[in-house]
Amino acid sequence: AAGGGSGDVVWSSSMDTALKLATDYAEEYASPERDKLPKWAVWQQKAYGTTYEPVVFIYNKRLIPQGEVPDSHTALAKLIAGQADKFKGKVTTYDIEKSGLGFMLAVQDSKADVSYFDDLAGIAKGGLTVQSSTGTMMERVSSG
Repeated sequence: AAGGGSGDVVWSSSMDTALKLATDYAEEYASPERDKLPKWAVWQQKAYGTTYEPVVFIYNKRLIPQGEVPDSHTALAKLIAGQADKFKGKVTTYDIEKSGLGFMLAVQDSKADVSYFDDLAGIAKGGLTVQSSTGTMMERVSSG
């Protein structure tokens, strides 16, 4: 808080911001637990991942029957591309120009899945709209 002392530990869900702060300002710390962590959880002995946060799809149950719920980007792309009129204006994702988290997720998805951009093109056939926050996306999906 304002006027307070410095901190020894910082936790943040904004991974891109946390890494920037760690890279520019943190001192190295050789944790004795380092060997127990996966390689992706350690950044230059300055930042240590303490959790794995999965990213999920949310959907409107009135629009997608339970038996058709996709379980991957590819399945989502096929569902939307196959029924583009049904999904017109009803598909949303992060605006990667306004959301640091959205940008980071897009970069990581593209690295993890060689079909990411093909899948994104299929998903966009539903008239993809972009939002800058999770709250707005959830509100739009729940309202139909």
